[in-house]
Amino acid sequence: MSQAKESAGQSPQQAKTASDAERRLYTLMRHLPGMAYQGLNDTQWTMLFVSEGAFALTGYTAEELENNAISYLQLMHEEDRHRVDTEVQACIRKQKPFQVSYRLWHRSQQVRWMWEQGQAIFDDQGQVLRLEGFICDITEQQQSQGLQRAVLQIASTLTVRSGPGFFQQLLQNLALALEADGGFIATSNDDQTLALQTLVMGGQPRPSEHIQIPERLSTPVMRDGHCLVADDADFYFTDQKKGQGGERVRGFVGCRLIDMQGRPLGMLAVISRKPFANAEMTLSVLQIFAAGAAGELERNQADVRMHQLAFQDPLTGLPNRANCMAQLERYQQQTLSKGCPPLTLGLLFFNLRRFKEINNTRGHQVGDQVLVAVAKRIREALNEEAFLARLGGDEFVALLPSLEYSALQQVAALIGNTLKQPIRIGEAVFRQEVTIGGAHYPKDASEPASLFQHASIALHQAKRGNYGFTLFNEEMAAAINRRQMLHERLLKALREDELELYYQPQIDLESGGVIGAEALCRWHDAQYGWISPGEFIPLAEERGSIVELGEWVLKSACQQLKAWQQSGSGGLPGKLSVNVSARQLQDPELLQRLGACCEVSLRQGIVLELTESAFIQDPEEAIAITRQLVAAGFTLAIDDFGTGYSSLTYLKRFAATYLKIDMSFVRDMLNSESDRTIVNTIIAMARTLGMQTIAEGVESQAQAEALAAMGCDQSQGYFHGRPVPAEEFARLWLDTP
Repeated sequence: MSQAKESAGQSPQQAKTASDAERRLYTLMRHLPGMAYQGLNDTQWTMLFVSEGAFALTGYTAEELENNAISYLQLMHEEDRHRVDTEVQACIRKQKPFQVSYRLWHRSQQVRWMWEQGQAIFDDQGQVLRLEGFICDITEQQQSQGLQRAVLQIASTLTVRSGPGFFQQLLQNLALALEADGGFIATSNDDQTLALQTLVMGGQPRPSEHIQIPERLSTPVMRDGHCLVADDADFYFTDQKKGQGGERVRGFVGCRLIDMQGRPLGMLAVISRKPFANAEMTLSVLQIFAAGAAGELERNQADVRMHQLAFQDPLTGLPNRANCMAQLERYQQQTLSKGCPPLTLGLLFFNLRRFKEINNTRGHQVGDQVLVAVAKRIREALNEEAFLARLGGDEFVALLPSLEYSALQQVAALIGNTLKQPIRIGEAVFRQEVTIGGAHYPKDASEPASLFQHASIALHQAKRGNYGFTLFNEEMAAAINRRQMLHERLLKALREDELELYYQPQIDLESGGVIGAEALCRWHDAQYGWISPGEFIPLAEERGSIVELGEWVLKSACQQLKAWQQSGSGGLPGKLSVNVSARQLQDPELLQRLGACCEVSLRQGIVLELTESAFIQDPEEAIAITRQLVAAGFTLAIDDFGTGYSSLTYLKRFAATYLKIDMSFVRDMLNSESDRTIVNTIIAMARTLGMQTIAEGVESQAQAEALAAMGCDQSQGYFHGRPVPAEEFARLWLDTP
């Protein structure tokens, strides 16, 4: 998608919207566990576009497939081509989506099994414009059927499916089945040595120590894929010397572990104090389980990378927003700790002026290079004690411990002067100006946690007045006072039951009937009038009352659900959805709290909607919580899906039934090819994972029909019905007597 296309006949706002959609599409495509595509309906299956997953899937780059350096038809197994083409063309004639499975020649000359879902796109005359769809690798599923008998003894006793316990149990079962004394899993270090991760000897785990495996054993494994030493391996697999209790190894069989891209991850091996009677058979068994071990290792490494992504800005390498907030929390704890010296802390919140002009005129690649240069300059200008973070876009925060209030303006001036110096990107030269808001603890805030909010207010004031730098002052505190007053009135509304739930119908796109509803909180205050949920819900999250608010919403929704069931109308068709905030998910007593709000008999009628962003900080903990909630009787949905990417790796492990497509994609999907492709890809991916999809923000019949054609299951939005009070909802949507 070129800038030329962006600029031709588009307003700046349209160009920006298209560019934002393209970035979201690129982020999603980059993390998909498969390949999305658009192609021609011709004899060669000519590809017009493929996502970056093409390389992992086929061994060929997206450019090679798109430029016809190799046609996709050539990759398809000769014996499957006719069958696949016949099935696809039959579906096209009926104007229905198609699903096919077939074998494909990978570049490595391996035969892989593929599962494909797609559909034809027609013009106004009913002619096929192109095909588009999603392809994923199902080789492991196909192979597992043939391998079942060979691995039954080991696989039938594997009860742990992930984490360190999986490796320990796998090694114990391998050693028992292969009559070995033990086994180990080691991972590759950057210096080409191997680090011991899990060691089992005599059926028991041993302490894992990072030691170098003898090169005469490790080198063949990592170079050739395996190493067999039936006897005379002769090394000691501890850090102790001979004669001091180390385990002398004679038999050694090792198998290389590789990731999905064929890169070495480490090795899986079994060891014995006696010679192996059948080392070749031992190797075959190891190779059977190597894929599973490698997959779990890769998931573990992905967890580490995801944690880094959660707390580090990938572009500049600076700490990100979450990391910055965590650092503020650490300063907060320091002020509460006895014996710690008094803390002074300055916070500067700043962004680059007119930075969007660089993106719009020079392109985002140049804009990214400017951001990297800006981050490097500021980092070098500040002292080592300063904490510099990029919050996103062109926004940065500097935390300045041990800084007096009088010095804040000096540091702000230093940042401004540093960025006025020319930044050269290729032949272009940029001089950046900044707008800065500042706040200081203890002068401007009673606690460090409030500094960011105060500096944000100061930055907003600096922008409004076109000032270069503004410090927080008492006048700005008026806005804080209003928020405080609003929060107090919200607590009063909760105590006195002044809030109200409105209900919005969810529609089955195939039948057109009501299949459920979503409960949405509304608040009319006697002093302030109607308060937007976009204001009081973030306020409740910020002030720590979101748990109480969430419990009120769930309890009230359950009471209404029960009332409908007892009204004689037959009750609500389907389920009633209730939002659960990210803060609630962090509550260690979440399960007990939700259980107290909803009696057991009603839980099967409740869907808890969890936002995608709630899983970022600790995905493994979130996975455990979702499974506990399902075990308690609730159904789960992932809300606003597509607005983040960190959860894609974990999606198939969440115990969720529904995937809600964010309205930002649905809104423009009829006019934006990028948004339509995103929606289509999410629907296909959800279907492969056995999940149902609900599209949010549907505002027209054309959107509803397009979603139905893509295979979306349900939708909600103003086209079907606005949120209304319970009595009106029953009159409109329920068969009231």
